[in-house]
Amino acid sequence: MKRLLLFFSFVILMLNLFSQNKGETIDSLYYQFNKQLKVFPQEKIYLHTDKSYYLNGEKVWFRIYMIDAASHIPVSISRYAYVELINPIDSVAIRLKIRPEKDIFSGCISLPEDLPEGIYTIRSYTHFMRSIDDCYFFTKSIKIGDPGTADILTETDFRFDEKGNVLTQLKFKDIKNDTYLKADKINIRLNSNRFSSPKIDTNYSYNLKLNLSPSEKKRMMFVEFTNDKVKYRQYITIPSPDSCFDVGFFPEGGYLLENRFCNVAFKALNAGGLSEDIQVEVFDNQNKSVTKTNSLYKGMGALGFMPETSKSYYAVCTNGRGISKRFELPAVRTDVCVLRTALSRDNLNVMVQTPSDYQDDLYLLVHSRGILHYAEKFDLIKDHLSLKVNNIPSGVLHLLLVNEQMQCLSERLVFVWNNDQAETLLTTDKKEYPKRSLVKNTIQISGMEEQRLEGTFSVSVTDDKVVQPDTCNTILSNLLLISDLRGYIEDPAFYFKSKNRLNQTALDILMMTQGWRRYDVPGIIQGKVAHPSARLELGQVISGMVKGGLLSKPHANGKVSIMSFKTEYHDVVTTNKNGRFTFQGFEKPDSTSYFVNALAKRGHDRVELILDKDTFPPVNQLYSIPPPYHPETFREYIAKADQKYIYENGMRMHYLDEVTVKARRRVNDKYQSIYSTSSPSATMSEEEIQKTGVTNIWDLLRRFPGVRVTGYNDVSIRNSRSQPKVVIDDFEVDIDYLDGISIFDIGRIDILKDPTEMVMLGGSGGAIVIMTKTGEAKFTKTQFNVQHITPLGYFKAQEFYSPKYETPVEKQNPQPDLRTTIFWSPCVQTDSTGKASFEFYTADGVSNYTYIIEGVTNNGKIIRQEGKIYRKE
Repeated sequence: MKRLLLFFSFVILMLNLFSQNKGETIDSLYYQFNKQLKVFPQEKIYLHTDKSYYLNGEKVWFRIYMIDAASHIPVSISRYAYVELINPIDSVAIRLKIRPEKDIFSGCISLPEDLPEGIYTIRSYTHFMRSIDDCYFFTKSIKIGDPGTADILTETDFRFDEKGNVLTQLKFKDIKNDTYLKADKINIRLNSNRFSSPKIDTNYSYNLKLNLSPSEKKRMMFVEFTNDKVKYRQYITIPSPDSCFDVGFFPEGGYLLENRFCNVAFKALNAGGLSEDIQVEVFDNQNKSVTKTNSLYKGMGALGFMPETSKSYYAVCTNGRGISKRFELPAVRTDVCVLRTALSRDNLNVMVQTPSDYQDDLYLLVHSRGILHYAEKFDLIKDHLSLKVNNIPSGVLHLLLVNEQMQCLSERLVFVWNNDQAETLLTTDKKEYPKRSLVKNTIQISGMEEQRLEGTFSVSVTDDKVVQPDTCNTILSNLLLISDLRGYIEDPAFYFKSKNRLNQTALDILMMTQGWRRYDVPGIIQGKVAHPSARLELGQVISGMVKGGLLSKPHANGKVSIMSFKTEYHDVVTTNKNGRFTFQGFEKPDSTSYFVNALAKRGHDRVELILDKDTFPPVNQLYSIPPPYHPETFREYIAKADQKYIYENGMRMHYLDEVTVKARRRVNDKYQSIYSTSSPSATMSEEEIQKTGVTNIWDLLRRFPGVRVTGYNDVSIRNSRSQPKVVIDDFEVDIDYLDGISIFDIGRIDILKDPTEMVMLGGSGGAIVIMTKTGEAKFTKTQFNVQHITPLGYFKAQEFYSPKYETPVEKQNPQPDLRTTIFWSPCVQTDSTGKASFEFYTADGVSNYTYIIEGVTNNGKIIRQEGKIYRKE
């Protein structure tokens, strides 16, 4: 009896210890999640633009919202946000560095006047965000038009042969005259390849063969077409072959478990990575049909069936062109545990499917944006577990099923959509407004139970006649959906337009086909906390190394000085034991040049100065889906925006193409560069250089039309934001070398402006090609201890111009008001009661306006409102 009592006492003690250990395990999980958020706080960025399509020469106005990824509370952890305009072949055309002004990140992208028409991408990120995958950077597609192509319709015909070639036929139609155009010259460039010329047919069609693999994702063609009337430059997307599509199958919870009913989502993509609508029929290994269905939305759908023991399954998928392909489904498993969910109003029902002989304990973890909401042992005796989700923040909910060893067995994503964002109410002082009249707007921002919320928002008002609002990307779809999922999502705003059954079902299928990877959650529960790999950028930095001696070793205690003549900045630092140095604690605008000089610790200049170069994330495959627009509306937009541009800036510059070589003088081949054509855009001979009488290379460059020299080492050709290439005696050098070459040694200088002249050099900023009299350039400066640099500086703030018509004279001004963006403000601040106001004057015309308000409150609630302002005669 005594032994029996001792035995029961031991069992009770062990059960208590076991229960205590389980409690400690749960507490440890909460600790690990909280630790991860503290060790590696992440940022999200959303960028609101004034509209979704533009004309070259216009400005893209934007506001950046930088928020904490977990709480959505606005933060300013990073000092700078980067904004890039990426062309259709995935090259960065413009890069800006935005710093906060009064805690607001905002600015504008000035589009070059000669930018070709196409679908461009705006990308935004911080340096700290480079610690995570670039799929979490903000991206948005915009369409940029060219008035030179507005009245030209490109008719394309793409066919594919068995060798993978794309047989291409192009025809260019003048819409106004309903006639086809004959080209004096036509060039085609495939992706980033060199130009090639198509064959010209008798019926004004142009044919060429493009070698492009059917599986190639980047499928972009750049077309240049010129004749005596027009110059046409445009990016055109090449479609994928009808048969080139792939289908992925995603069982709920990750596995097909035998003799259990399984939900399987699928997603069909073409070679370009975009959706393909399909029909799906599933067969077993005896070729017996099991089930069939169609894709529901954007190539995604779901089907259900009960896999049988010892059977395998495949699917026959047929696209809209009648092409069928076979795909194998994942293998049926007998040894796995699977999570299943069903969301019903405020309840999330969670079920676990296990093998019939499963005995071990399982735990359910539920988190959103890295915040752990639930962690408990799962009771396998019950049919399901019901979780209340009405108090969980809206967004992607991540469920994980783990065993006693904290190994992840199954995962499931669920989207929770509660009414927990800000409510926005805009009221105007009148119902309708005539032209050039004042519109007074009052806004009330509130939360649940009419709680007044403070925060800032941006507002855009556009003309309905020529501007279609962006219905694909909103601050809601970005912050709640895109920014927490891997992979490209087409038309994300669709899922937020309604809470009907179609949208809810499509959204749940999306959750089954995408993936959560912002944090490595399986690693967190194993105690592996991730740390950031990129530094937090707190200010501008110029750094480098000094080397000296015969062996070129790092030179300690050397003196390095920096000076900017334009901004009167000067500083001196000492190198450390590793020869490293850093200048920080300063901040200068873009286009600021610096003179950096290094001296040895004893004062001589026989040392080498090596400056660290700014690095930026590469541009990977981007999906250039155009924002919503109607071609006729877009042509009206181009006509109106171009007329406005001409009123404000004068006639557009039209750059002569190479077809006008008859007007160019052929140069003497005595000084010939392999990089120059026989007829460059502009040139000066030795005699002409001497006649100018200038003795400075910068003054000489000012004599060339289209070349702008605004300061030391600050040169642009055709107002390009990209620095021109510099070639001296057939060697490409940094632009700093121009300061060291004697003007009396120059035998010839060519200016290359046109892209066709830049085939061997590449780049979009043009080129300066210099041949010296001896063919061996002799520089007046050869010091290795001196460097001139122009790093990327911060963007200088600009203000959107909105005219005022306060007096009769202003209202009767004969110059037409042709605004397409009627009003833009990057920052409207609410008061303590959640109220704010703004006002603007209407333009000419009688079309109605659409306003879009987007922002984030101080406590992390999303602001989003779209509505109408009505006009009258």
